[in-house]
Amino acid sequence: MIAVYVFTGSGNTWSQVQKLEASDGAAGDNLGWSVALDGNTALVGAPFATVGSEYQQGAAYLFTLSGNTWSEAQKLTASDRATSEYFGFSVAVNGTTAVIGAPYANGDTSGSGAAYAFHSELGNWNETQKLAGSDSLSGNQFGYKVALKGNVALFGGPFADIDANTEQGAAYVFNRDDGGWSQEQKLVTSDGVAYDNAAFAVATSETTAVLGLPNATIDGHAYQGAAYFYQQSPTPTPTPTPTSTPCAVHAYISNADSNNVSVIDTSDNSVVATVALANSPYGVAITPDDARAYVTNPTGNSVSVIDTATNTVVATVSVGNIPYGVAITPDGTRAYVTNNQDDSVSVINTATNTVVATVAVGTFPYGVAINANGSRVYVANEFSSDVSVIDTSTNTVVATVAVGNAPYGVAITPDGARAYVANFTSNNVSVIDTSTNTVVATVAVGSAPFGVAIAPDGTRAYAANAISNNVSVIDTSTNTVVARVAVGNDPRPLGNFIGALQQCSIPTPTPTATPTATPTPTATSTPTPTATPIVTPTPTATPRTRPTPRPRPTPPPCPTPRR
Repeated sequence: MIAVYVFTGSGNTWSQVQKLEASDGAAGDNLGWSVALDGNTALVGAPFATVGSEYQQGAAYLFTLSGNTWSEAQKLTASDRATSEYFGFSVAVNGTTAVIGAPYANGDTSGSGAAYAFHSELGNWNETQKLAGSDSLSGNQFGYKVALKGNVALFGGPFADIDANTEQGAAYVFNRDDGGWSQEQKLVTSDGVAYDNAAFAVATSETTAVLGLPNATIDGHAYQGAAYFYQQSPTPTPTPTPTSTPCAVHAYISNADSNNVSVIDTSDNSVVATVALANSPYGVAITPDDARAYVTNPTGNSVSVIDTATNTVVATVSVGNIPYGVAITPDGTRAYVTNNQDDSVSVINTATNTVVATVAVGTFPYGVAINANGSRVYVANEFSSDVSVIDTSTNTVVATVAVGNAPYGVAITPDGARAYVANFTSNNVSVIDTSTNTVVATVAVGSAPFGVAIAPDGTRAYAANAISNNVSVIDTSTNTVVARVAVGNDPRPLGNFIGALQQCSIPTPTPTATPTATPTPTATSTPTPTATPIVTPTPTATPRTRPTPRPRPTPPPCPTPRR
């Protein structure tokens, strides 16, 4: 069966805290062959598990952290499972999305490999799509390794033949939009040769991809190995045209008294559009793909959804009583809305614009913020003077943190380690350690701090003080005020209530990932095969056989060097 061990760090010391086992584990399952971790969710592969009558079909297990304890939450299997597919050979999880590789499954052709996408709805994970390379052939082992970040997934097919190069290997980039996942590009090394096994390991940060090549020869050194970096082009060259209109950053500002939203071009600070609404629009949040703006209407108990391409309202979603704050998950699938008079938060499915959950929180919820990996939502409750922490996988409150009096605004540092809360009548800002959900600092600021925002690099927090008419600048490394900036009368912003996006009048060609310079010996990593000694190849070398999973393999699976 095998198991997974969990360690936590404190200072410079790491300690084992728990051993994880599958509730239905059996001999030969190889639980722990692959692992992935995101926030309080762990995904563990058991690719040699027998599922039903399907020998070595494979499975993956989800574990979630509650308090200080990890518990098995769900077992995932493929909907079209078959014998010896090795589902769970590789796994990745990010927020409410997971991808699981099955390198011996039938993709577009028999045995070409596949991967399965899963999505969490109220803590229940369901398969949403089966993915395969557009040109993947039998034996390519698409899904041998997987990586996931936001709306980008990267799949390795290290045994793919490229032209005449046997098993040169390739990787496949998939992007997600409203229609699901689709292949964006196939990545092939520019100087690859046979048996490089490119994409034997993969990683992505959405705009950057890295492929590992353990068998690559560098400057005559056989099997030295290399890594290739690919960067998505930020400014692809457009089709030549006599004139061009530069992109502009647009800010969406709600005007409660005039019942509309102003769209401002920040390049010249001009209003380029006005979107008519009703019911005193207040909070604003923009989806990560910049396609929609969600605006709360406190007197209409609703949320208006604006299409940013046309600046028209395309949907109106009924929520609770007096909605104020709104925040959108990093993957863009959910909007969280605070209902001030109902002591609740409405969870909107952005694909259907329907409320899929209502979460009871503290009294008079106001501001709301979501951490960078989308696992936690923080809600500032004005009257109960606390912060409710919501687990997005289950949409339940997992912690309540007492702060100062009348908290309004809340913001999360980019690394997710701290939450800053503006306490209106306490004249201070509470700093919450998100790993323990305890207040670790209280920073005195000006009079009546209303909103708080964090700098993109996380080094500064800004608190707007409504009565003292200034902004306190907090150094987040010391949690001390390092400056005060005088502003206009009664400043009352909340950090996530203004959205900004890129819009262009001329369509921009789809960016494509291009390889960086060929790796040199000083810029490459060198994986060392563990099971088989490297033997210098000779001119008459024969190709080594691809690694075949066995009931009791020796992890990690490494390609056997040619002899």
